[in-house]
Amino acid sequence: MKRNKTPTGKVYAEKIFNSFVWFKDEKIYLSQEVPSIIALFLLFIMPREVKIIYDMADRTCPCGGKLHKHEIKLWKMNKIFPIYKQRYKCCECGKTLTTPLNGIVERHCNYTTYIMDLILNIDSIEHTSYKNKAKLLQKQWKLKIHRSTVYLHKKNKYSQYSQAKWKGILNLLNKTKLECSGVYCYVEEFIGNKNQKYTRLSLMDANTHVIIKELKIPNEEFTSDFIKIFIKYSLKDLSVYSDPTTPNPRHPLLLPDLKKEVIVTDGDNAYPNILKELGVEQHLCVFHKIMNQRTFTWKQQRKIKRKQGTLEYLKTKNTERIKQRKIKRKRTNRKAFKKG
Repeated sequence: MKRNKTPTGKVYAEKIFNSFVWFKDEKIYLSQEVPSIIALFLLFIMPREVKIIYDMADRTCPCGGKLHKHEIKLWKMNKIFPIYKQRYKCCECGKTLTTPLNGIVERHCNYTTYIMDLILNIDSIEHTSYKNKAKLLQKQWKLKIHRSTVYLHKKNKYSQYSQAKWKGILNLLNKTKLECSGVYCYVEEFIGNKNQKYTRLSLMDANTHVIIKELKIPNEEFTSDFIKIFIKYSLKDLSVYSDPTTPNPRHPLLLPDLKKEVIVTDGDNAYPNILKELGVEQHLCVFHKIMNQRTFTWKQQRKIKRKQGTLEYLKTKNTERIKQRKIKRKRTNRKAFKKG
């Protein structure tokens, strides 16, 4: 007779769920660590009479006394969804405390951090106005968010957000250990800021899409010599400067070069000489190749059109003069014939 092999292991998923969410009468209590999306999910699937309440995990007052449940306070999440917070009263000092939601919403703000991060994430997809960002959030989440709120949040949080994103990208690059392919794209962008004109120089790996170097300078400093210096320094292996094991690295010009084979540029006449001195082969981008192939035909077409236009103009201008001269010649011939 075989022994019945039934599973004896306990399923801990239900225990984990019950430690964060518990039910009582027509109320659903959530721990203060539960994300806002789960609260909204429960709000949508449950009947209207069921209340979603955020509860405090540590029920101790700063004075050391115990906290007892006092009342529930209505909090409209994102100014629309009715979510409640549990309020407590201390037995010793008599103060009332509300459940803090530090990771879900910032202080003195009704919009959750998830919605606020969406404002910053839109810029990673497309640069658009604050009014359009507010419209996107209104369509997706049916929020009545104002563009001034979008502007203030980006103004206060964008530097912190961009630094965190940049650190995350650097960590991913360090983990993957991408090597330079040797094929790079060099491009300039002319921008303006507060009535001042700048040029942004960028060198990017064409295969791995990693930005090797990026620099913004005033337009007065943008010369062919500066381009040569920028590309020359950018192609140096500067990893020793970020390595703590080498406290005094050599000068960048004495460091070895990165793998360099081809640099893709536009059709400026200064690039062939610059890249020839640096020992790198130049390739034109596809757009400028097409432009160069079609320039000759465009010039020929323009010349022909100009000639046709001038001929037609001369014809229309001189037809009346020719007619008048013919009439004068006929008159002179008739007079001479009569006299003869």
